[in-house]
Amino acid sequence: MRGLPHQNPRISVDAKKKELVGNFKNSGQSWRQEAEKVNAHDFPQDAECRASQYGIYDQERNEGHVCVATSADTADLAVDAIADWWRLDRPNYPQAKRLMIEADSGGSNASRSRRFKKGLQDFADESGLEITVCHYPPGTSKWNPIEHRLFSQITATWAGFVLSTLAVLLGFITGLTLSHQAALLAGTAFVGAYTTFSTWMLETQRLTEERQIWPAVANLVVSGAFGLPAAMLGQWIAGLL
Repeated sequence: MRGLPHQNPRISVDAKKKELVGNFKNSGQSWRQEAEKVNAHDFPQDAECRASQYGIYDQERNEGHVCVATSADTADLAVDAIADWWRLDRPNYPQAKRLMIEADSGGSNASRSRRFKKGLQDFADESGLEITVCHYPPGTSKWNPIEHRLFSQITATWAGFVLSTLAVLLGFITGLTLSHQAALLAGTAFVGAYTTFSTWMLETQRLTEERQIWPAVANLVVSGAFGLPAAMLGQWIAGLL
C-alpha cells in the first residue's frame, strides 16, 4: 500500500451499528439542567426508524463520508455509498486510475457476497477505475482504520444525547464537518439564541394560558425593547476587542 501514488485513492469502508431513532436512552453523559425523559424500553416498534450508516474513510486525505439509509444494510447500500463518495470526491483525484478498498470479511461488503462484487464491477465499468478489494481476516475488523478514525468520532459526538429524530442523527454527523470556530459559533451563538427565544415564547404562552394578558404583553414588549439594544451594544463592544 505504500507504493500507491497519492493520485489513486485508498479508502476504508464498513457499516456502523444500526441506531434506533426515537425517544430512547443513549449511553453517555451530557450537561443539562435536568435529565431528558426517554422510554423505559427500546422496543423497535416504538422507533421512528432504524438508521443504517455506511461509512467511507479516505486514508489519503483523512476525510470521511457517511451515507445514512432507513433500509437494511445490504450490498447495494455499500456499493451506492462508495459510488456517492466517488461522485463527490472525484475532483480531488483527477488522474486516478485505480481504487483500493479495505473492508471486513462479513456484512454487506462480505468477501463472499456476489452481489457486492457484481455492484463493484458495475461501478468499475461506469467510473473506469481498476478496483482492488482487500478484506480483513475474521476477527481483525478492529484494525480497519474506519473504526477508530471515523465511527468512534461519531459515537463520541452523540454520546448522552437522545436521537429523537432522523434529523437529529444527521445533524450530529454533519457537525463533524465543521471547523472548531464554526462549531463554537453554531453551538454558542445559534443554539443559545434559539433556546433563549424558545424560553421567551414559552413564558409568554404560559402567561396567556393563565389569562394574564397584560403580563404576557409586557413580556413581549419589554423583552423586544431591551433585547435589541442589548444585542447592538454587545456587537459594538465585540468590535472594540
